[in-house]
Amino acid sequence: MVIFSGPQHAKKSGGSGDEGDDSPYAAGELALEGFNQGMGAFVPDLFFEQLTKNFARVRHIYGERLVRLLTGFDSSQIERNARYPEFRKMLREALRQRHDQLKDQDIFSEQNALTEEAVRLAALELLARADVEQAGARSAVRGAEGDATGHRQYRTGDTYRDVDVKASVRSIIRKGKKKMDLDDLHVAVRSRHQGAQIMFALDASVSMRGDKIGISKQAGVALAAHAAAHKDRVGVVVFAQDVQSCTGPTLQVKDVAQHLARASPAGQTDIARMLYEVADVFTSSRKKHIVVITDALPTVGSPQEVVDAVIFLAKSKISTSVVGIDLDDAGEKLAQDMVSVGNGRLYVVKNVGDIPTLVLKDYQAL
Repeated sequence: MVIFSGPQHAKKSGGSGDEGDDSPYAAGELALEGFNQGMGAFVPDLFFEQLTKNFARVRHIYGERLVRLLTGFDSSQIERNARYPEFRKMLREALRQRHDQLKDQDIFSEQNALTEEAVRLAALELLARADVEQAGARSAVRGAEGDATGHRQYRTGDTYRDVDVKASVRSIIRKGKKKMDLDDLHVAVRSRHQGAQIMFALDASVSMRGDKIGISKQAGVALAAHAAAHKDRVGVVVFAQDVQSCTGPTLQVKDVAQHLARASPAGQTDIARMLYEVADVFTSSRKKHIVVITDALPTVGSPQEVVDAVIFLAKSKISTSVVGIDLDDAGEKLAQDMVSVGNGRLYVVKNVGDIPTLVLKDYQAL
């Protein structure tokens, strides 16, 4: 006799997708994962047929996390038990119940597509995942006062945080004194970085599906939060073969999160077209910059067209950096050409978990 356990994770009583719910049934987590995997619709009976006929293919398309969130079962449970009629009945019922619950929460529409409420909850989940405070600490991004570029003599009104100890000590030594006077005290001269505008350009082609686009979204939110704290503005452009969406630089981190949350991978990659379109988004600013997150060469257009587009931006005093994910030799050469003519920096990603740190490192270098 075969005995099956039910779904591994019970529903949280009264759960409504609030950001504090860490249950696998949390609606925000499921919505964000659905967008990240490019899930078009959730029809329970059709999904059941796919799971039981070719589970390996379903796992490849949707990822293990989304399968668990939709079914309540781990992949290993489904693989072991999908041939048993008793388990198949349990799985079908679990999918139907999950579908009804999500429709009651307005996560899926009558056409079984993700809704605007799903976008809202996904954005809240994204803000929680971005872990802004820790990401900022790891990156050692500049302080609110700006970067030290030199020193000068102390003036009334200067704060103790600006005291340059080394310069003050050197002043005493140079004068041959044994006691420090006020005229020996020196403070750091800091350059202010407020007012920069940065566009976070996210490749949403089909090859970015899963953790690539998911962690890149977290990087975008972390960048927006850190930049806003320094009075710098961040906007978002999501592109594949076409520009899917674009919002100009803003200080509103929640707006950036909401814009990124809905990005869903599909189609090919046209980097040049995106670059030309994003040029008009910037307003007057001391510093204008775009950081491109991508995992491939353009599949629409030529590498030279991309370089020409970066040159076009450079003529408008817009610098370009690239965060390249698992680039091949040709992709890395193109990325290097882009940052060379675009006066930016190239960060080659081998571990997708490093993307937020690299994006903040690029911001630090502005």
